[in-house]
Amino acid sequence: MGQYTGSCVIRAVFLYAFALSVGAMPAFAATTVYTDRAAFDLATGGSLSFEDFSSGSTTTANFSVSGTGVFVTNGGALRGRPTINGNNMTYTFASPITAFGGDFDTSPGGSGIGLRFTLGSGEVVSEELSAPYNNFWGFVADTAFSTLTVSGGSGFGFAETHTFDNFSFGVAAPLAPVPLPASLSLMLASIGAIGGLRILRQRRKVSL
Repeated sequence: MGQYTGSCVIRAVFLYAFALSVGAMPAFAATTVYTDRAAFDLATGGSLSFEDFSSGSTTTANFSVSGTGVFVTNGGALRGRPTINGNNMTYTFASPITAFGGDFDTSPGGSGIGLRFTLGSGEVVSEELSAPYNNFWGFVADTAFSTLTVSGGSGFGFAETHTFDNFSFGVAAPLAPVPLPASLSLMLASIGAIGGLRILRQRRKVSL
């Protein structure tokens, strides 16, 4: 009887731990990709910094971009050419950020291999920017990063010559936590109550 009572206690503890783990689950994945600027602005709270590269420089007070063949075109757009053999681009930010986005055009040089983005922690952004592409592309990460490496993607070819403009970056406004559905909360509470009742019954039987 004591062994059975012990198993009930363990079960109740497990259910309680499970309830806590469900409540602590993050509202979104490690990185969330956006292909629409309006949706990106909504998700980030509209409080990001903006750069249009009109200064003609790859270095500003807030960030710098380095890599082989990286420069600002006469039209005022950043141009780069990551390759499959390690010629990458690196964005370095003065302060850690969680949101990165802008207008990408992969048409210069023809359709290439696309782009892969890797945070300073080594985490790869959940989706590549596939070529051909000419639109807004960005992402929000759930952890801040100070460097971002842009390398060649997994498409067919050797390199991805592209331009990048209308750059939005910074720390996204905190997202409100996703509440548990009422039905799930009730179910977990019921399971916990049943487990508690069983424990009480077994204790009474033991005392008798």
